Amino acid sequence: MDTAPRVTVTPDDVEAAARRLDGVLRYTPTIRITTDDGRPLTLKLEQLQVTGSFKARGATNAIRALPADTPGVVTASGGNHGQAVAWAATNAGIDAVVVVPTTSPDLKADRVAAFGARVIRHGEVYDDAEALARRIQADEGRTFVHAFGDPMVVAGQGTVGREMLAQAPDCDALVVGIGGGGLVSGVGVAASTSDVRVIGAEPVGAPTLHKAVAAGGVPVEVTVDTITRPSLGARVTTALNAHLVVEHVDRVALIDDDAVLAARDWLWDRVRIAAELGGCIGLAAVLTGAVDADHPCVLICGANDDWTPPTFPRGR
Repeated sequence: MDTAPRVTVTPDDVEAAARRLDGVLRYTPTIRITTDDGRPLTLKLEQLQVTGSFKARGATNAIRALPADTPGVVTASGGNHGQAVAWAATNAGIDAVVVVPTTSPDLKADRVAAFGARVIRHGEVYDDAEALARRIQADEGRTFVHAFGDPMVVAGQGTVGREMLAQAPDCDALVVGIGGGGLVSGVGVAASTSDVRVIGAEPVGAPTLHKAVAAGGVPVEVTVDTITRPSLGARVTTALNAHLVVEHVDRVALIDDDAVLAARDWLWDRVRIAAELGGCIGLAAVLTGAVDADHPCVLICGANDDWTPPTFPRGR
């Protein structure tokens, strides 16, 4: 049976997204460091992006491509995607509604509102929030901006891979975290015209894309049990993301929670960079030896955790 989606994302789409985002978003920097075993490692500091994550890329690309008479946008998310949609819509002069579960922390919902969106709390879990967002979409004629399954979102996320390739031309692998698959899909497409490998790092407790790849590109619903759930907790991916990962991503490495915690502390101890747990999983893959590369470029992302770094380096 043919499981390929009816739409796809190409390198040309990523290039178009880069033109659309030029001058709107930040071209985040990279730094080159050395791991404990002496290997070179480049970090792409995407936590410095507007709203604190790469999510602004996909949301901005999707929203800026809408017709001028669009009634508005709607999405469901109490996290980075919700903040990105709120910022992108306000920046483009488009009205936005973000539905967040009642269980989402007040801080996250407040950040969404601070970026200019109307926040509606509904349901205990994401599925409940999305169900209401879909009803608002139908009732008000708004455009629903999916967190990872929209082709325009995937193309927008791909621009970070395009930048990684340009900023670290001597790297032999791009390593990014996986939640629903929008980021790794986009980076895979961006790198498909090069000989640089793309490796996704996914929580052991949320093997969403790992299962989909094993099933031949068919989305498989999984049980989520990981400390990275606030940012990497998708229960199921989409046919688009699964297809693109099968086509363009070399490997999906499963990383346990302890390794992610250790990577977050290592990043602070050695580089003085504070990032979300979900944004440290690519680094965890490198530090645990799950990435077979001479010089990987790792995406560091997410500046929206409530975590406070320790005053002194741990274990020293």
